[in-house]
Amino acid sequence: MRITPINFNNYGNYHFSVGKKPDDRTNQTVYTSSGNFYSGLQFTPLCFKAKTASDIATLKKLLAYKIPDLYTGRVMLDPKDVESILQAQVFSSPLKSLVKVMDKYEPSLFPIEKAIYSMVKQDSRVYPNIKLEESLQRRLPDAMSELRTKQAPIFEKLSKLAQYLPAELLQEFNALMETTQKRLYDRDVILPFSAKEFRYKLDRISKDIQSRGVESEIKTMEMLTSVARTIPEKKNVRQVGVGTKNISKRKAAKEKKREKDSTRVIAAKLREMSRILSFSPLVENNEINNLLRNTRLKLYNIPLVEPFRRKAFIHDLQKIIHKCDNEKLVREMEKVATQLPTAKQEVSAFIVKAATNSSEKIGYDLICSSIGTAEHLLPATHGGEDFLSNIGLASSAANNERAHRSMTVQLKKHPEIYENCQKYVDRLIELCNDGTFKKLGIGKWYIINFAEKMYKMSPPEKRMVLDLSKLH
Repeated sequence: MRITPINFNNYGNYHFSVGKKPDDRTNQTVYTSSGNFYSGLQFTPLCFKAKTASDIATLKKLLAYKIPDLYTGRVMLDPKDVESILQAQVFSSPLKSLVKVMDKYEPSLFPIEKAIYSMVKQDSRVYPNIKLEESLQRRLPDAMSELRTKQAPIFEKLSKLAQYLPAELLQEFNALMETTQKRLYDRDVILPFSAKEFRYKLDRISKDIQSRGVESEIKTMEMLTSVARTIPEKKNVRQVGVGTKNISKRKAAKEKKREKDSTRVIAAKLREMSRILSFSPLVENNEINNLLRNTRLKLYNIPLVEPFRRKAFIHDLQKIIHKCDNEKLVREMEKVATQLPTAKQEVSAFIVKAATNSSEKIGYDLICSSIGTAEHLLPATHGGEDFLSNIGLASSAANNERAHRSMTVQLKKHPEIYENCQKYVDRLIELCNDGTFKKLGIGKWYIINFAEKMYKMSPPEKRMVLDLSKLH
């Protein structure tokens, strides 16, 4: 049986001073409040578990009222606004039209995204009729030069450390760096086919498309994903004398036939996906078409131009160095590799990564970090549940950055959260006092419970004491 949460009544302006002491009459822990009225009032907090899906959806309705991110203090974007922007294809329109819509959302953008948007605004005054992708492509040469300058010393450090690898691993590392250099300078390179990599990239595209909320596009992606799940890994012919004894001609012929059969099956699956795409609303989607085209080239070992990707490089590097027994060297090389600039850290990295994408994808990348999300105060991996009493509102970027860290660790890593949490609570109090909470069906108990939860989860040596004195 579920109990509907009740509101606290009969308390006035209240400062959440979490001074705990035992109640002599009930032997329970009580909390003292202070304020203009009812000074010294004692109460035992009542915390009922709320309905999950419907109540969390109700809480997210607050995002329409300029709610600050509890971690960064930045006002978050309402997912409904984002959905409207994507459905209206604002990012595919000329810059002069795009800027008119997006200007009001600029304060919500994170620093790198805001810097990119400032460049776009400059271009809109000089080239009002070009599109977003053209704006970034104009800046691509300079961005690539700047990014390579920042990447070079990191690759140099890795190369020096790699000299301590065993000879066979050093050879693999050198081959990786040779391929990396070609990708950095847009030269043709032969890359191996990987069904796992293909599904991963398709899944990322699928998530972007799902965020738009267009039913026909979502159904198309479900069909494509369904076919992708049946694509096997390619069976490659073993090379004579490498990792095995010399094999007979008959056995080599059998392996070659298995490779051809495997290639034929994969090619058939890719053709099936192309047919699905050709009769769908995503027929002109650049990301999917490029993925299918490049995958075919990899399947037949045909050279292609594929940009350098930081995450892919680190993944390939780890596959090599994790075969090394020197754990200290492995950790050091991984640490150096993670210093490669990301699109969230460097404007040049954002431009290089996004410039080959469509305007819609670039636009979504600009705003996705700022979208408001439901955040578990106690992570699910630590036993946290999907109840309203365990949910706050945080931006997508901050939510992802925290990952599964405990709140105690998060507060130690980001002490600015103490101040930003107060901004979050202050805005909630304003909305509670002006009747918005009541209109949305949210009880004021939510604010009190949030303050208590954050107090309990903050480091013992520096408790988070949130001021609720303005709560009516």
